[in-house]
Amino acid sequence: MRIPFISRVFEFVDSLGSFGVSILEYLSHRLDRGFKILYLFMLKNFELFVKVKFQTAASFIWSGGKLEKRMRWVLVLILGWFVLFAGGIFQSSLIERSDSSDFQFLTSTGSILLAQASASTQSGDKGLSDKPIDHVVKDGETLEAIGKAYGISVESIKFANNIAATKLKVGETLVIPPVEGTLHIVKKGDTIKSLSNKYNVAAQTIVDFNYIDAPYELVVGQVVTIPDAKVPVTQRYYTQADVYDTSSYGVIPYADSPTKGSGAFLWPFSGIITQGFNRYHPAIDIAANTGNIVAADKGTVIRAGWWQGGYGNAVQIDHGNGYVTTYAHMSVIAVSNGQDVSKGEKIGVVGSTGRSTGPHVHFTVQLDGKYVNPLSVL
Repeated sequence: MRIPFISRVFEFVDSLGSFGVSILEYLSHRLDRGFKILYLFMLKNFELFVKVKFQTAASFIWSGGKLEKRMRWVLVLILGWFVLFAGGIFQSSLIERSDSSDFQFLTSTGSILLAQASASTQSGDKGLSDKPIDHVVKDGETLEAIGKAYGISVESIKFANNIAATKLKVGETLVIPPVEGTLHIVKKGDTIKSLSNKYNVAAQTIVDFNYIDAPYELVVGQVVTIPDAKVPVTQRYYTQADVYDTSSYGVIPYADSPTKGSGAFLWPFSGIITQGFNRYHPAIDIAANTGNIVAADKGTVIRAGWWQGGYGNAVQIDHGNGYVTTYAHMSVIAVSNGQDVSKGEKIGVVGSTGRSTGPHVHFTVQLDGKYVNPLSVL
């Protein structure tokens, strides 16, 4: 009895062994993918396809069969080069991911012999994280102990949490960066390049660690980890090392007997206004690389220190007439709490402490506790 064609095909495949079967499977996958791509291309470019088809047919007719022989050899060469060199490009779609596997591999000698091998993924005692970690302070814990437990420096923890003091409160939540460096909350105008320049870290490092894909855009409010960031050094040139928590933003500690201002304000700093007054930003930002910050009017300093939650080094002045002004992100504070200041007197130096993307003064004006647009009184 004559063996059917299908049986002969199966016998041929069996004779190839597992290596040959793998090649046939690969080629079938590639061929199927190629047909799908060609089909989609034809649907999108139908008129072009028809035009090329008629031009090709005309060329075959006028060449009298000579062109057909040349095209055969060209197609054979193209197919050979594609199979030989393009296989690795599409290889990932054929890989099955598994934590543990038991497959056959070629031996290390390079000969085409099958050898048994076992591959598995091993995890460390403590899993690595690429996200910030919330740590609740326990009784007796110190920044040094917390930093050692997570392998993070005290400076990185302090900067990421906008804290200056080393004393912690039980139950307080600290945000721990996943690596040595810091965390940055994206603000309007932030780019990968600006963060790279601010923290002296390669842009590629920021992109890679945070899995940011092209076109490499940031979203306002996004938390970006900056590995190996150069943390700005906070200088404190004032007598009282006061630290204010986030409740300070909603409460004004008016002076008992403040020096009364004139009600006419000077510009506190000379620079460019980079952000104006609005509902979500009740201040104006005046930017320049260097320069002194002066009191907009005479009054009494009611806060001078580190403000947690964003302001960094900041000074607040009660002008004794319902007005209160605040000057944030200083690199140097030149006055102390309770000190009387005159109009135009130096109170600090411009900086970029706290949540800031560059040297500027964040200037707010409040009248009877309500924010008003500083441009309306300057």
